[in-house]
Amino acid sequence: MPRTLDETVDYDEDEPRQFITNEQMQDLTGRSQSWVSKCAKKDYLLDGMPLAQWAVQDRYGRTRGFDVPESVLEGLRRAQEFANS
Repeated sequence: MPRTLDETVDYDEDEPRQFITNEQMQDLTGRSQSWVSKCAKKDYLLDGMPLAQWAVQDRYGRTRGFDVPESVLEGLRRAQEFANS
């Protein structure tokens, strides 16, 4: 099924990005390691985020982390703070 615009996170393609590791993405989203990995590998959306587009891979093709737009990362951090308070 094709993605619709309202399913994906809105961000500017030219926006500065920040690298976060797989573990940091798991903590920020509250998802398991296997689910984050599967989303990055199979181009699934994770809470509306296109992880496959942001994935940073090593020379063997393994995902080492993600270059996440700063606005999305800030939103994830605020959501985590709100959930923990």
